[in-house]
Amino acid sequence: MTEPSPLSGRLENVSFPRVLYQIVRESIDGALSLECPGGGIAIHLEDQRIRSVLPGPEAVSLDQWLVQSKELSPGEALERVRRRAKTGGISFGRAMMEEGLWDPESFWKWESLYQIHHLYRCFDYHAGTYSLITGTGTAPPGVRLDLPLRTAIVRGIRGMSEMSVISRELSGVHALYVRRRRTGIEAEFKPHENHVLELIVRQREVEKVIADSLYPREQTLRIMFMLLAADQVSTRPVEEGTPRHREENRAAHKGTFNSFDDALKYYNQKYEMIFRVLSKEIGPIALSILQKAVTGISENLPACLRKASLRSGGGLEEEPVLRSVWYQDFERTIGEFLRGLEEILYAQIFAVKKHLGVDVEQQILKWLNRIEK
Repeated sequence: MTEPSPLSGRLENVSFPRVLYQIVRESIDGALSLECPGGGIAIHLEDQRIRSVLPGPEAVSLDQWLVQSKELSPGEALERVRRRAKTGGISFGRAMMEEGLWDPESFWKWESLYQIHHLYRCFDYHAGTYSLITGTGTAPPGVRLDLPLRTAIVRGIRGMSEMSVISRELSGVHALYVRRRRTGIEAEFKPHENHVLELIVRQREVEKVIADSLYPREQTLRIMFMLLAADQVSTRPVEEGTPRHREENRAAHKGTFNSFDDALKYYNQKYEMIFRVLSKEIGPIALSILQKAVTGISENLPACLRKASLRSGGGLEEEPVLRSVWYQDFERTIGEFLRGLEEILYAQIFAVKKHLGVDVEQQILKWLNRIEK
């Protein structure tokens, strides 16, 4: 069964490559929809692969794309195919085969390239919205790409022309760290891209890598972004700590989580319950009291939670928090993330005690204990 996913937002805030990166890290299956000025698409994902890409009705059609690409020439033959498709209520590809101009292999080739074209054009979009419906088996019958997601990320960024998107994504990134584990995408990188990776191994600092690179700044930044989105490098040190240290970090509570999103959902249930209790007793100012409690401990929180704000229902605004941890290694940082969420919880409980007394505080603690992971 499919269900709505919180993976949604605006491309003004999060680039399309970064959305795909998050899907890879969280191993999400489903249908990703983009609504953009240049035409929307639906991308069907399963088992870390892109199964198919369906352009929206406003996008350039297959026959128009082939003419623009100079793979087909305008003329009577093309018009005859278009008439057959229209009168017969069939696809352009089917009409091409019925006219004897394509065989099934040619049809599959051009339909696949057409889907890939629409996939890669979205990498440059800096405006629009994205949303994901999770679930398996979302791809309709038709031509399947079966394209690994990491491969799509690398090839899509390689062809990007909108440097403002890349610059925005790397804004505030001062150092990069090479991951030791292999992801299977290493063979996809070209020698000139491995040059930048080797520089990162030696230098780490972004500006030093740019200074030592054989390529212009923009080309070096593009490769850095590619390596980051392909999960070959991280913005944080990736050396593993001792097992004991990692276990202590993850011991924020006995539950285990598969993603940052999963953990945030769990704690938001608790925050929302506290808000309901407080607002019932003291009215509209409850939200500002709880926000003040969170702000008051911000210096003690992990960086990803220091600017956390509450939405109208009492839970944390999810997108800014999740966006700040997308490039972080889950296994290494989930403990710190949980610790921060616990700190926020304690601060809110203390605010309830301060305004409503010990009895209400104890009742809230009982209710919170019933929320099981």
